[in-house]
Amino acid sequence: MNGPPPAGPGGQYPPQGWQGGPPPGWQGGPPPGRAPRPPRPPLPHELRLAVYLWLASLVVGVIGVVVSFGTARTALREEVDAQLSGNPDLATVDPDLVVVIAVVLQSVVWVALVLFLLWRLAVGSAWARVVLTVVAVLNVVSTAVSVSGAEPLDALLQVVNALLVACAVVCTYSEGAKQFLAPTRGR
Repeated sequence: MNGPPPAGPGGQYPPQGWQGGPPPGWQGGPPPGRAPRPPRPPLPHELRLAVYLWLASLVVGVIGVVVSFGTARTALREEVDAQLSGNPDLATVDPDLVVVIAVVLQSVVWVALVLFLLWRLAVGSAWARVVLTVVAVLNVVSTAVSVSGAEPLDALLQVVNALLVACAVVCTYSEGAKQFLAPTRGR
């Protein structure tokens, strides 16, 4: 039975919806017994700089992936081709396509992860700073180990990337950033 409810005496419909205002807790403010959240302080310029440095690192990293993909494509293709040749069901799969999809997927996941951590850092999550610090340390150590055998342009991009993330980490441990990221409930 669709349609309006039957009309009452005098041809009027019965009242619908909230009568006398919204139910408790729906007045637009906090529920009874809870204090309103204090406004979030503005993002300190040190953390803003750290976010920008991480974003620049992502751009340099993506450029580095494109550059290294061009130089390492043959080796990657041979590795994928060896893996695919062992399985006759995959004989029709193009190794180049597999390599491209793998590199793009890895890059997208990595960029999404770092962007999520940067968002959490910008809203005041101290744990995001710790995770980004671990990522930066791994990045710097990885660069120190792999830069000697890399192509010159690839090595330059790796060093620039490592410097960017190292500077970003230093910014996240400045005094203004420490105060902003001081532990609070609910972040």
